[in-house]
Amino acid sequence: MFFAFCKVITLFFLPIGLFLALSFINIFIQNIFLNFILLSTLYLISIGNFSKLIFKYAEKPWKRISEKNIDNADAIVVLSGDGPYIRGPNRTIEFGNRDRFNAAINLYKNGKAPFIVFTSTALGAPINNFQLETGNTFLEEARNFDIPDNDLKKTSLVKNTIEEINAIKKIISKSSTNKPKIILITSALHMARAKNLLQKKGISVLPFPVEFKTDFINQKA
Repeated sequence: MFFAFCKVITLFFLPIGLFLALSFINIFIQNIFLNFILLSTLYLISIGNFSKLIFKYAEKPWKRISEKNIDNADAIVVLSGDGPYIRGPNRTIEFGNRDRFNAAINLYKNGKAPFIVFTSTALGAPINNFQLETGNTFLEEARNFDIPDNDLKKTSLVKNTIEEINAIKKIISKSSTNKPKIILITSALHMARAKNLLQKKGISVLPFPVEFKTDFINQKA
């Protein structure tokens, strides 16, 4: 219940959420100046170049880097993102965006860390009290790249970033030093918050951002 509440509240801080909220308020106050602001805002956020500028600002200072150009760490950690999903009546699993998964595999193949940790979220609705998890799907797919089972780990089932951080802390604490260092894979938009939360848990973070929204900064270094 709390998870759903957080998702709804978050919507009001997005541009379209603010627009709808203010439009509803303006039904009662009927302010001409507010009408102008609302229409101007709606026009601006509908322009592709304007939205790219917003994403460019939000993704600073991250840049896409090569898997070879990052220091070694104690673990590679992949936060949940776009997929996988269950599609159709036969409940076929589709991956969605593979950027995070591919980055983890490439980093491991380049010897950047001894094991990979995937955070695990619910995959579809439970059937007969059995819940599929994204973590299990990632582990199964990673085995296809000849990665040993001992080098593949997943967290317990999590619902949000806070739960992800706590679950990661438990796994890393068992496998690493007093001041563990991880390579963190998540979207450029999400990197700053995730990095800050992990550092508060005493984990050193080497950011490896992916899933950039703006083409002109999506260059490998």
